[in-house]
Amino acid sequence: MNTSDIFTARLRLVAITPELLDAETASYTALAARLEARIPHEWPDSNWEPHVFDFFRKQFAEHPETIGWNRYVVLPLPEPVLIGTVGAFSTGANEAETGYAILKPWQRNGYATEATRAVLRLLSAQGVHSVIAHTFPAMQESIRVMKKCGMRFDGEGAEEGTIRYRITLPSS
Repeated sequence: MNTSDIFTARLRLVAITPELLDAETASYTALAARLEARIPHEWPDSNWEPHVFDFFRKQFAEHPETIGWNRYVVLPLPEPVLIGTVGAFSTGANEAETGYAILKPWQRNGYATEATRAVLRLLSAQGVHSVIAHTFPAMQESIRVMKKCGMRFDGEGAEEGTIRYRITLPSS
């Protein structure tokens, strides 16, 4: 389990642990205090689905070794403001699925690509060999992120109308 922050050239990724998840579900004020960051009024993204918290709690219980890469909040440096999320979850032996979301005011700055690349490096270091991501064909910005991260089209997605991209990670 790696719950250390990840730093990139422009970002700080903070791992959402069960304790931080509790803070976020309690109130955004509690989350802001724990992160020592500002939570903008755009949070959460309009596509956010609250049932995902239940999914994370289930992942934490069933795969405690993945705590620390299920979900990170994305904070640009040096400004401590929550601008999005990135993370991954186990889908089988040595395989994971990744996802990301950046709030609209901060989109088109390469943050999703930078954050996803950092998570892919973490997954590779932890022995994950294959990573998938899903999106809708009309979400060209999301497809562009996947391609910039080295993912290739891999067929129809798990949900109706989605497509899947995949990358095979180098062995550590």
